[in-house]
Amino acid sequence: MLLFFLFIQNSVGLHPINTPDLLYLNYPTMLKNFTFIALTCFVLFFTGSCTKDSIGSSNPGGTSSYTFDGSPGSCASPAVAGFYSVGTALNASNTLTFTINVTVKGTYSINTTASNGVFFSGSGTFTTTGPQSLVLTGNGTPVKAGNFPFVPVTTNTCNFTVSFLSGAPAAVFTYAGAPATCTAPVINGAYAAGVGMGAGNYVDLAVNVTTPGAYTVSTNPADGISFSGSGAFSTTGAQVIRLIGNGIPSTQGTFAFTPAGGCSFSITVAPPPPPAAFTYTCATPTISGTFAAGTALTSASTVKVGVNVTVAGLYSVTTGGANGVTFSASGVFSGTGAQTITLTSTNTPAAGGTFSYTPSGAGCSFDVTYASGPPPPADFIKCTIDGVVTNFAINPSGSNDNTSAPYIITMDADLTSGGDNFQIMVNDDNNPIVTGVDYTNHNFLSSATKYCSITYATGPGFPYGSNIANSNTFTVRFTTLTSTLAVGTFSGKVYDNMGTGTSIKNIINGTFSITLF
Repeated sequence: MLLFFLFIQNSVGLHPINTPDLLYLNYPTMLKNFTFIALTCFVLFFTGSCTKDSIGSSNPGGTSSYTFDGSPGSCASPAVAGFYSVGTALNASNTLTFTINVTVKGTYSINTTASNGVFFSGSGTFTTTGPQSLVLTGNGTPVKAGNFPFVPVTTNTCNFTVSFLSGAPAAVFTYAGAPATCTAPVINGAYAAGVGMGAGNYVDLAVNVTTPGAYTVSTNPADGISFSGSGAFSTTGAQVIRLIGNGIPSTQGTFAFTPAGGCSFSITVAPPPPPAAFTYTCATPTISGTFAAGTALTSASTVKVGVNVTVAGLYSVTTGGANGVTFSASGVFSGTGAQTITLTSTNTPAAGGTFSYTPSGAGCSFDVTYASGPPPPADFIKCTIDGVVTNFAINPSGSNDNTSAPYIITMDADLTSGGDNFQIMVNDDNNPIVTGVDYTNHNFLSSATKYCSITYATGPGFPYGSNIANSNTFTVRFTTLTSTLAVGTFSGKVYDNMGTGTSIKNIINGTFSITLF
Protein backbone atom coordinates (compact mmCIF):
# COMPACT_ATOMS: atom_id res chain seq x y z
CA MET A 1 0.00 0.00 0.00
CA LEU A 2 2.92 2.38 0.74
CA LEU A 3 4.24 1.89 -2.79
CA PHE A 4 0.74 2.61 -4.07
CA PHE A 5 0.63 6.04 -2.41
CA LEU A 6 4.22 6.86 -3.38
CA PHE A 7 3.37 6.08 -6.99
CA ILE A 8 0.43 8.47 -6.89
CA GLN A 9 2.51 11.16 -5.24
CA ASN A 10 5.28 11.00 -7.84
CA SER A 11 2.84 10.74 -10.75
CA VAL A 12 0.52 13.68 -10.14
CA GLY A 13 2.58 16.06 -8.07
CA LEU A 14 1.21 15.45 -4.58
CA HIS A 15 3.03 17.39 -1.92
CA PRO A 16 3.46 16.04 1.61
CA ILE A 17 2.50 18.31 4.48
CA ASN A 18 3.74 18.31 8.08
CA THR A 19 1.48 15.43 9.12
CA PRO A 20 3.39 12.38 7.81
CA ASP A 21 0.30 10.23 7.27
CA LEU A 22 -1.53 12.72 5.02
CA LEU A 23 -1.03 13.92 1.47
CA TYR A 24 -2.18 17.24 0.09
CA LEU A 25 -3.96 17.26 -3.29
CA ASN A 26 -3.55 20.36 -5.41
CA TYR A 27 -7.20 20.86 -6.52
CA PRO A 28 -8.65 21.33 -9.00
CA THR A 29 -5.83 21.25 -11.57
CA MET A 30 -4.49 17.85 -10.50
CA LEU A 31 -7.82 16.16 -9.77
CA LYS A 32 -8.40 14.62 -13.19
CA ASN A 33 -4.90 13.11 -13.44
CA PHE A 34 -5.04 11.94 -9.85
CA THR A 35 -8.44 10.33 -10.26
CA PHE A 36 -7.46 8.33 -13.32
CA ILE A 37 -4.11 7.17 -11.92
CA ALA A 38 -5.46 6.57 -8.41
CA LEU A 39 -8.38 4.56 -9.71
CA THR A 40 -6.08 2.46 -11.85
CA CYS A 41 -3.74 1.75 -8.96
CA PHE A 42 -6.64 1.24 -6.55
CA VAL A 43 -8.20 -1.30 -8.91
CA LEU A 44 -4.89 -3.13 -9.37
CA PHE A 45 -4.35 -3.21 -5.62
CA PHE A 46 -7.74 -4.76 -4.86
CA THR A 47 -7.68 -7.23 -7.73
CA GLY A 48 -4.29 -8.40 -6.57
CA SER A 49 -5.13 -8.74 -2.88
CA CYS A 50 -8.89 -9.30 -2.56
CA THR A 51 -11.07 -12.21 -3.43
CA LYS A 52 -14.33 -11.86 -5.33
CA ASP A 53 -17.06 -10.23 -3.24
CA SER A 54 -18.89 -12.96 -1.34
CA ILE A 55 -21.93 -10.84 -0.64
CA GLY A 56 -23.23 -11.00 -4.21
CA SER A 57 -26.84 -9.87 -4.28
CA SER A 58 -27.37 -10.42 -0.55
CA ASN A 59 -28.40 -7.51 1.60
CA PRO A 60 -26.71 -6.43 4.83
CA GLY A 61 -28.74 -6.79 8.01
CA GLY A 62 -30.06 -10.27 7.28
CA THR A 63 -29.65 -13.46 5.30
CA SER A 64 -32.20 -12.81 2.54
CA SER A 65 -31.68 -11.32 -0.92
CA TYR A 66 -34.20 -8.93 -2.45
CA THR A 67 -34.58 -6.00 -4.82
CA PHE A 68 -36.70 -2.88 -4.37
CA ASP A 69 -39.04 -2.13 -7.27
CA GLY A 70 -37.66 0.97 -8.93
CA SER A 71 -34.04 0.39 -7.91
CA PRO A 72 -31.58 1.94 -8.46
CA GLY A 73 -33.67 5.09 -9.02
CA SER A 74 -36.89 6.18 -7.36
CA CYS A 75 -38.79 3.57 -5.36
CA ALA A 76 -41.96 2.37 -7.06
CA SER A 77 -44.66 4.43 -5.27
CA PRO A 78 -44.50 3.19 -1.66
CA ALA A 79 -47.88 3.30 0.08
CA VAL A 80 -47.70 5.92 2.85
CA ALA A 81 -49.83 5.60 5.99
CA GLY A 82 -50.03 7.82 9.06
CA PHE A 83 -49.87 11.53 9.86
CA TYR A 84 -46.64 13.45 9.20
CA SER A 85 -46.48 16.88 10.81
CA VAL A 86 -43.80 19.12 12.33
CA GLY A 87 -43.40 18.44 16.05
CA THR A 88 -45.55 15.29 16.09
CA ALA A 89 -43.55 12.17 16.93
CA LEU A 90 -43.92 9.27 14.51
CA ASN A 91 -45.32 6.01 15.84
CA ALA A 92 -46.47 2.56 14.72
CA SER A 93 -49.16 4.12 12.50
CA ASN A 94 -46.51 5.83 10.35
CA THR A 95 -45.65 3.13 7.83
CA LEU A 96 -44.32 2.87 4.29
CA THR A 97 -45.19 -0.22 2.24
CA PHE A 98 -42.80 -1.09 -0.59
CA THR A 99 -43.00 -3.68 -3.34
CA ILE A 100 -39.88 -5.87 -3.50
CA ASN A 101 -38.81 -9.06 -5.25
CA VAL A 102 -37.29 -11.70 -2.95
CA THR A 103 -34.76 -14.01 -4.60
CA VAL A 104 -33.42 -15.75 -1.46
CA LYS A 105 -35.54 -16.46 1.62
CA GLY A 106 -34.26 -15.41 5.03
CA THR A 107 -34.16 -12.62 7.60
CA TYR A 108 -33.97 -8.88 6.98
CA SER A 109 -33.31 -5.77 9.06
CA ILE A 110 -33.45 -2.39 7.35
CA ASN A 111 -32.95 1.24 8.36
CA THR A 112 -33.27 4.18 5.99
CA THR A 113 -31.06 7.21 5.99
CA ALA A 114 -32.15 9.89 8.47
CA SER A 115 -33.67 13.13 7.22
CA ASN A 116 -35.63 15.93 8.90
CA GLY A 117 -35.16 14.27 12.29
CA VAL A 118 -36.74 10.93 11.34
CA PHE A 119 -35.92 7.59 9.76
CA PHE A 120 -37.78 4.39 8.90
CA SER A 121 -36.95 0.82 9.88
CA GLY A 122 -38.24 -2.74 9.72
CA SER A 123 -37.19 -6.33 10.32
CA GLY A 124 -38.58 -9.80 9.88
CA THR A 125 -38.29 -12.94 7.79
CA PHE A 126 -39.16 -13.67 4.17
CA THR A 127 -40.55 -17.22 4.05
CA THR A 128 -41.14 -17.30 0.29
CA THR A 129 -39.55 -15.86 -2.83
CA GLY A 130 -41.10 -13.62 -5.48
CA PRO A 131 -42.94 -10.26 -5.34
CA GLN A 132 -43.80 -9.25 -1.76
CA SER A 133 -44.59 -6.23 0.38
CA LEU A 134 -42.07 -4.74 2.82
CA VAL A 135 -43.28 -2.43 5.63
CA LEU A 136 -41.00 0.14 7.28
CA THR A 137 -42.14 2.08 10.39
CA GLY A 138 -41.31 5.71 11.19
CA ASN A 139 -39.11 6.85 14.09
CA GLY A 140 -38.32 10.32 15.41
CA THR A 141 -40.00 13.75 15.29
CA PRO A 142 -40.13 15.89 12.09
CA VAL A 143 -38.34 19.25 12.39
CA LYS A 144 -39.40 21.10 9.23
CA ALA A 145 -42.22 21.10 6.69
CA GLY A 146 -41.55 20.04 3.10
CA ASN A 147 -40.46 17.04 1.05
CA PHE A 148 -37.43 15.13 2.35
CA PRO A 149 -35.51 12.25 0.70
CA PHE A 150 -34.79 8.83 2.22
CA VAL A 151 -32.81 5.79 1.05
CA PRO A 152 -33.02 2.27 2.55
CA VAL A 153 -29.45 1.49 3.65
CA THR A 154 -29.06 -1.82 1.84
CA THR A 155 -28.03 -3.13 -1.57
CA ASN A 156 -30.46 -3.16 -4.51
CA THR A 157 -31.98 -0.01 -3.03
CA CYS A 158 -33.90 3.03 -4.28
CA ASN A 159 -34.81 6.51 -3.05
CA PHE A 160 -38.13 8.03 -2.03
CA THR A 161 -39.51 11.23 -0.49
CA VAL A 162 -41.92 11.87 2.36
CA SER A 163 -43.98 15.07 2.72
CA PHE A 164 -44.20 16.69 6.16
CA LEU A 165 -46.92 19.23 7.01
CA SER A 166 -46.30 22.48 8.88
CA GLY A 167 -48.19 21.73 12.08
CA ALA A 168 -51.52 21.02 10.39
CA PRO A 169 -53.98 19.18 12.63
CA ALA A 170 -54.78 15.55 11.97
CA ALA A 171 -58.33 14.78 10.94
CA VAL A 172 -60.53 12.72 13.25
CA PHE A 173 -63.05 10.46 11.54
CA THR A 174 -64.69 7.04 11.68
CA TYR A 175 -65.44 4.57 8.91
CA ALA A 176 -69.02 3.60 8.17
CA GLY A 177 -69.33 -0.02 9.30
CA ALA A 178 -66.19 -0.08 11.46
CA PRO A 179 -64.89 -2.26 12.96
CA ALA A 180 -66.79 -4.81 10.87
CA THR A 181 -67.51 -4.78 7.13
CA CYS A 182 -67.48 -1.39 5.39
CA THR A 183 -70.91 0.00 4.56
CA ALA A 184 -71.46 -0.08 0.79
CA PRO A 185 -67.84 0.33 -0.41
CA VAL A 186 -67.57 1.36 -4.06
CA ILE A 187 -64.98 -0.86 -5.76
CA ASN A 188 -63.81 0.24 -9.18
CA GLY A 189 -61.55 -1.40 -11.75
CA ALA A 190 -60.67 -4.87 -12.96
CA TYR A 191 -58.53 -7.14 -10.76
CA ALA A 192 -56.74 -10.11 -12.30
CA ALA A 193 -53.64 -12.06 -11.32
CA GLY A 194 -50.54 -10.69 -12.99
CA VAL A 195 -52.20 -7.42 -14.08
CA GLY A 196 -50.83 -4.29 -12.38
CA MET A 197 -53.02 -1.73 -10.63
CA GLY A 198 -53.69 1.62 -12.26
CA ALA A 199 -55.52 4.87 -11.47
CA GLY A 200 -58.81 3.12 -12.29
CA ASN A 201 -58.32 0.63 -9.45
CA TYR A 202 -59.73 2.35 -6.38
CA VAL A 203 -62.15 1.92 -3.47
CA ASP A 204 -64.40 4.69 -2.12
CA LEU A 205 -65.22 4.39 1.60
CA ALA A 206 -67.83 6.37 3.54
CA VAL A 207 -66.55 8.18 6.65
CA ASN A 208 -67.91 10.53 9.27
CA VAL A 209 -65.57 13.43 10.06
CA THR A 210 -65.68 14.94 13.54
CA THR A 211 -62.51 17.08 13.29
CA PRO A 212 -61.38 18.58 9.94
CA GLY A 213 -57.73 18.16 9.00
CA ALA A 214 -55.25 16.11 7.00
CA TYR A 215 -55.30 12.34 6.62
CA THR A 216 -53.10 9.62 5.15
CA VAL A 217 -54.59 6.13 4.98
CA SER A 218 -53.19 2.77 3.92
CA THR A 219 -54.54 -0.76 4.13
CA ASN A 220 -52.76 -3.98 4.92
CA PRO A 221 -51.08 -5.67 1.94
CA ALA A 222 -52.59 -8.89 0.59
CA ASP A 223 -51.86 -10.89 -2.56
CA GLY A 224 -49.19 -8.36 -3.56
CA ILE A 225 -51.50 -5.31 -3.51
CA SER A 226 -52.68 -2.65 -1.07
CA PHE A 227 -54.74 0.55 -1.14
CA SER A 228 -53.80 4.02 0.07
CA GLY A 229 -54.91 7.64 -0.12
CA SER A 230 -54.30 11.04 1.43
CA GLY A 231 -55.95 14.44 1.51
CA ALA A 232 -57.68 16.85 3.86
CA PHE A 233 -61.20 17.31 5.20
CA SER A 234 -62.31 20.96 5.35
CA THR A 235 -65.65 20.28 7.09
CA THR A 236 -67.26 17.78 9.41
CA GLY A 237 -69.96 15.23 8.63
CA ALA A 238 -70.47 12.40 6.14
CA GLN A 239 -67.80 12.28 3.44
CA VAL A 240 -65.96 9.82 1.18
CA ILE A 241 -62.26 8.96 0.96
CA ARG A 242 -60.75 7.31 -2.11
CA LEU A 243 -58.03 4.68 -1.75
CA ILE A 244 -55.95 3.92 -4.86
CA GLY A 245 -54.69 0.41 -5.59
CA ASN A 246 -50.95 -0.31 -5.60
CA GLY A 247 -49.02 -3.39 -6.76
CA ILE A 248 -49.73 -6.49 -8.86
CA PRO A 249 -52.05 -9.30 -7.69
CA SER A 250 -50.13 -12.56 -7.61
CA THR A 251 -52.92 -15.16 -7.38
CA GLN A 252 -56.64 -15.42 -7.92
CA GLY A 253 -59.04 -15.43 -4.97
CA THR A 254 -60.84 -13.10 -2.56
CA PHE A 255 -58.74 -10.99 -0.20
CA ALA A 256 -59.67 -8.71 2.71
CA PHE A 257 -58.26 -5.21 3.24
CA THR A 258 -58.62 -2.95 6.29
CA PRO A 259 -57.26 0.58 6.76
CA ALA A 260 -55.84 1.24 10.24
CA GLY A 261 -58.72 1.64 12.69
CA GLY A 262 -61.23 1.15 9.90
CA CYS A 263 -63.68 -1.29 8.38
CA SER A 264 -62.87 -4.20 6.07
CA PHE A 265 -63.66 -4.69 2.39
CA SER A 266 -62.88 -7.52 -0.02
CA ILE A 267 -61.36 -7.61 -3.49
CA THR A 268 -61.91 -10.59 -5.77
CA VAL A 269 -58.97 -11.27 -8.07
CA ALA A 270 -59.78 -13.13 -11.28
CA PRO A 271 -57.47 -15.75 -12.84
CA PRO A 272 -54.74 -14.36 -15.10
CA PRO A 273 -56.19 -13.63 -18.52
CA PRO A 274 -54.76 -15.50 -21.51
CA PRO A 275 -52.45 -13.77 -23.98
CA ALA A 276 -54.37 -11.66 -26.45
CA ALA A 277 -54.32 -12.27 -30.19
CA PHE A 278 -54.60 -9.25 -32.48
CA THR A 279 -53.43 -7.70 -35.73
CA TYR A 280 -52.64 -4.10 -36.55
CA THR A 281 -55.03 -2.27 -38.88
CA CYS A 282 -52.23 0.00 -40.14
CA ALA A 283 -54.58 3.00 -40.13
CA THR A 284 -52.94 6.38 -39.57
CA PRO A 285 -52.17 6.61 -35.84
CA THR A 286 -53.48 9.42 -33.66
CA ILE A 287 -50.55 11.35 -32.18
CA SER A 288 -51.22 13.75 -29.30
CA GLY A 289 -49.11 15.78 -26.89
CA THR A 290 -45.76 17.54 -26.97
CA PHE A 291 -42.87 15.96 -28.87
CA ALA A 292 -39.79 18.18 -28.72
CA ALA A 293 -36.05 17.61 -28.52
CA GLY A 294 -34.72 17.92 -24.99
CA THR A 295 -38.17 17.66 -23.36
CA ALA A 296 -38.99 14.40 -21.57
CA LEU A 297 -42.12 12.68 -22.83
CA THR A 298 -44.98 12.03 -20.41
CA SER A 299 -48.22 10.05 -20.34
CA ALA A 300 -49.81 13.03 -22.10
CA SER A 301 -47.66 12.36 -25.18
CA THR A 302 -49.43 9.43 -26.85
CA VAL A 303 -49.52 7.45 -30.07
CA LYS A 304 -52.77 5.52 -30.56
CA VAL A 305 -52.61 2.67 -33.07
CA GLY A 306 -55.57 0.63 -34.31
CA VAL A 307 -55.77 -3.14 -33.81
CA ASN A 308 -58.28 -5.90 -34.47
CA VAL A 309 -58.53 -8.24 -31.46
CA THR A 310 -59.43 -11.86 -32.20
CA VAL A 311 -58.73 -13.24 -28.68
CA ALA A 312 -59.25 -11.10 -25.59
CA GLY A 313 -56.50 -11.09 -22.98
CA LEU A 314 -53.17 -9.62 -21.93
CA TYR A 315 -51.03 -7.63 -24.36
CA SER A 316 -47.62 -5.99 -24.18
CA VAL A 317 -46.21 -3.96 -27.05
CA THR A 318 -42.82 -2.23 -27.45
CA THR A 319 -41.37 -0.35 -30.40
CA GLY A 320 -37.79 -0.22 -31.54
CA GLY A 321 -35.79 2.77 -30.36
CA ALA A 322 -35.07 5.89 -32.40
CA ASN A 323 -33.86 9.36 -31.39
CA GLY A 324 -33.42 8.14 -27.82
CA VAL A 325 -37.10 7.17 -27.51
CA THR A 326 -38.88 3.82 -27.21
CA PHE A 327 -42.68 3.58 -26.98
CA SER A 328 -44.54 0.84 -25.11
CA ALA A 329 -47.98 -0.20 -23.88
CA SER A 330 -49.51 -3.05 -21.90
CA GLY A 331 -52.93 -3.97 -20.61
CA VAL A 332 -55.89 -6.24 -21.10
CA PHE A 333 -58.34 -6.46 -23.98
CA SER A 334 -61.69 -7.29 -22.40
CA GLY A 335 -63.36 -8.06 -25.73
CA THR A 336 -62.71 -8.70 -29.41
CA GLY A 337 -63.02 -6.48 -32.47
CA ALA A 338 -61.62 -3.07 -33.39
CA GLN A 339 -59.73 -1.40 -30.52
CA THR A 340 -56.77 0.90 -29.93
CA ILE A 341 -53.45 0.57 -28.14
CA THR A 342 -52.06 3.73 -26.55
CA LEU A 343 -48.27 3.88 -26.72
CA THR A 344 -46.35 6.19 -24.37
CA SER A 345 -42.77 6.89 -23.36
CA THR A 346 -40.86 8.67 -20.61
CA ASN A 347 -37.65 9.06 -22.67
CA THR A 348 -36.17 12.39 -23.75
CA PRO A 349 -35.84 12.93 -27.53
CA ALA A 350 -32.27 13.73 -28.50
CA ALA A 351 -32.90 15.91 -31.58
CA GLY A 352 -35.55 17.48 -33.74
CA GLY A 353 -36.75 15.76 -36.90
CA THR A 354 -38.92 12.85 -38.04
CA PHE A 355 -38.19 9.31 -36.85
CA SER A 356 -39.84 5.98 -37.60
CA TYR A 357 -41.06 3.37 -35.09
CA THR A 358 -42.45 -0.17 -35.51
CA PRO A 359 -44.45 -1.91 -32.73
CA SER A 360 -43.58 -5.50 -31.87
CA GLY A 361 -45.72 -8.32 -33.24
CA ALA A 362 -45.68 -7.50 -36.96
CA GLY A 363 -46.81 -3.95 -36.31
CA CYS A 364 -47.12 -1.18 -38.86
CA SER A 365 -44.43 1.51 -38.78
CA PHE A 366 -45.37 5.09 -37.98
CA ASP A 367 -43.51 8.40 -37.91
CA VAL A 368 -43.16 10.88 -35.05
CA THR A 369 -41.93 14.39 -35.72
CA TYR A 370 -40.04 16.12 -32.92
CA ALA A 371 -39.76 19.90 -32.80
CA SER A 372 -36.32 21.36 -32.36
CA GLY A 373 -35.75 21.87 -28.68
CA PRO A 374 -34.61 25.00 -26.87
CA PRO A 375 -30.89 25.70 -26.54
CA PRO A 376 -29.27 23.09 -24.32
CA PRO A 377 -29.06 24.10 -20.64
CA ALA A 378 -25.77 25.05 -19.08
CA ASP A 379 -23.68 22.00 -18.26
CA PHE A 380 -24.14 20.68 -14.73
CA ILE A 381 -23.83 17.71 -12.38
CA LYS A 382 -26.60 17.95 -9.77
CA CYS A 383 -27.56 15.66 -6.88
CA THR A 384 -28.75 15.52 -3.28
CA ILE A 385 -25.87 14.78 -0.89
CA ASP A 386 -26.99 13.77 2.61
CA GLY A 387 -30.25 15.66 2.10
CA VAL A 388 -28.67 18.82 0.60
CA VAL A 389 -29.32 19.66 -3.05
CA THR A 390 -25.91 20.41 -4.60
CA ASN A 391 -25.32 21.75 -8.13
CA PHE A 392 -21.83 21.45 -9.64
CA ALA A 393 -21.93 23.87 -12.58
CA ILE A 394 -18.55 25.70 -12.54
CA ASN A 395 -15.81 24.72 -15.01
CA PRO A 396 -17.75 21.77 -16.45
CA SER A 397 -15.92 19.48 -18.85
CA GLY A 398 -16.49 16.16 -20.57
CA SER A 399 -14.15 13.76 -22.35
CA ASN A 400 -15.55 11.41 -25.00
CA ASP A 401 -13.43 8.40 -25.91
CA ASN A 402 -16.32 6.19 -27.06
CA THR A 403 -15.00 5.36 -30.53
CA SER A 404 -12.45 2.64 -29.76
CA ALA A 405 -11.57 0.23 -26.97
CA PRO A 406 -11.22 0.83 -24.10
CA TYR A 407 -14.34 3.04 -24.20
CA ILE A 408 -14.31 5.80 -21.56
CA ILE A 409 -16.55 8.81 -20.89
CA THR A 410 -15.51 11.25 -18.14
CA MET A 411 -17.51 14.21 -16.82
CA ASP A 412 -16.71 16.66 -14.04
CA ALA A 413 -17.64 20.08 -12.67
CA ASP A 414 -16.83 22.30 -9.66
CA LEU A 415 -19.22 23.53 -6.99
CA THR A 416 -17.52 26.92 -6.84
CA SER A 417 -14.56 28.35 -8.70
CA GLY A 418 -11.64 26.24 -7.56
CA GLY A 419 -13.86 24.56 -4.94
CA ASP A 420 -15.44 21.15 -4.40
CA ASN A 421 -15.39 18.92 -7.47
CA PHE A 422 -17.55 16.02 -8.67
CA GLN A 423 -16.32 13.59 -11.33
CA ILE A 424 -18.05 10.65 -13.03
CA MET A 425 -16.16 8.14 -15.17
CA VAL A 426 -17.80 5.27 -17.06
CA ASN A 427 -15.65 2.54 -18.60
CA ASP A 428 -16.29 -0.43 -20.90
CA ASP A 429 -13.22 -2.23 -22.18
CA ASN A 430 -15.00 -4.19 -24.91
CA ASN A 431 -18.13 -2.40 -26.13
CA PRO A 432 -19.20 1.21 -26.75
CA ILE A 433 -20.98 2.87 -23.84
CA VAL A 434 -24.72 3.12 -24.53
CA THR A 435 -27.96 4.55 -23.10
CA GLY A 436 -30.38 2.56 -20.97
CA VAL A 437 -27.71 0.45 -19.24
CA ASP A 438 -26.82 0.58 -15.53
CA TYR A 439 -23.06 1.02 -15.12
CA THR A 440 -22.18 0.27 -11.48
CA ASN A 441 -18.94 0.37 -9.53
CA HIS A 442 -19.91 -3.02 -8.06
CA ASN A 443 -19.70 -4.53 -11.54
CA PHE A 444 -15.92 -4.39 -11.23
CA LEU A 445 -15.87 -7.38 -8.92
CA SER A 446 -17.93 -9.55 -11.28
CA SER A 447 -17.04 -8.03 -14.64
CA ALA A 448 -13.86 -5.99 -14.57
CA THR A 449 -14.45 -4.71 -18.11
CA LYS A 450 -17.52 -2.55 -17.40
CA TYR A 451 -17.95 -0.20 -14.44
CA CYS A 452 -18.31 3.38 -13.22
CA SER A 453 -16.17 5.39 -10.82
CA ILE A 454 -17.20 8.42 -8.75
CA THR A 455 -14.90 10.97 -7.13
CA TYR A 456 -16.22 13.73 -4.84
CA ALA A 457 -13.54 16.17 -3.65
CA THR A 458 -14.51 18.31 -0.64
CA GLY A 459 -11.17 20.00 0.05
CA PRO A 460 -7.54 19.06 0.75
CA GLY A 461 -6.82 15.39 1.32
CA PHE A 462 -8.04 12.28 -0.39
CA PRO A 463 -11.55 12.70 -1.86
CA TYR A 464 -14.62 10.56 -1.36
CA GLY A 465 -14.94 7.77 -3.88
CA SER A 466 -17.15 4.87 -4.91
CA ASN A 467 -16.15 1.75 -2.99
CA ILE A 468 -15.55 -1.20 -5.32
CA ALA A 469 -14.25 -3.47 -2.58
CA ASN A 470 -17.40 -3.69 -0.45
CA SER A 471 -21.10 -4.15 -1.17
CA ASN A 472 -21.71 -0.52 -2.17
CA THR A 473 -23.35 -0.12 -5.57
CA PHE A 474 -23.09 3.27 -7.26
CA THR A 475 -25.08 3.40 -10.51
CA VAL A 476 -24.76 5.66 -13.56
CA ARG A 477 -27.20 5.53 -16.50
CA PHE A 478 -27.12 7.56 -19.71
CA THR A 479 -30.51 8.66 -21.07
CA THR A 480 -29.04 10.66 -23.96
CA LEU A 481 -25.58 10.04 -25.39
CA THR A 482 -24.18 11.55 -28.56
CA SER A 483 -20.66 12.40 -29.67
CA THR A 484 -21.03 15.85 -28.09
CA LEU A 485 -23.57 15.46 -25.25
CA ALA A 486 -24.08 13.17 -22.24
CA VAL A 487 -27.29 13.33 -20.20
CA GLY A 488 -28.23 10.87 -17.47
CA THR A 489 -28.81 9.93 -13.85
CA PHE A 490 -26.79 8.54 -10.93
CA SER A 491 -27.14 7.55 -7.28
CA GLY A 492 -25.32 5.60 -4.58
CA LYS A 493 -22.81 6.06 -1.77
CA VAL A 494 -19.27 7.43 -1.66
CA TYR A 495 -16.70 6.72 1.03
CA ASP A 496 -13.86 8.93 2.30
CA ASN A 497 -10.18 8.24 1.64
CA MET A 498 -10.78 7.47 -2.04
CA GLY A 499 -13.46 4.89 -1.26
CA THR A 500 -11.50 2.96 1.39
CA GLY A 501 -12.72 4.78 4.51
CA THR A 502 -15.78 4.42 6.72
CA SER A 503 -17.28 7.91 6.46
CA ILE A 504 -20.18 7.75 3.98
CA LYS A 505 -22.10 10.31 1.96
CA ASN A 506 -25.44 9.21 0.49
CA ILE A 507 -26.11 10.57 -2.99
CA ILE A 508 -29.59 10.44 -4.56
CA ASN A 509 -31.55 12.14 -7.35
CA GLY A 510 -28.37 12.66 -9.35
CA THR A 511 -28.65 14.14 -12.85
CA PHE A 512 -26.10 15.46 -15.32
CA SER A 513 -25.90 17.18 -18.68
CA ILE A 514 -22.33 17.65 -19.91
CA THR A 515 -20.92 18.68 -23.28
CA LEU A 516 -18.36 16.15 -24.51
CA PHE A 517 -15.18 16.84 -26.46
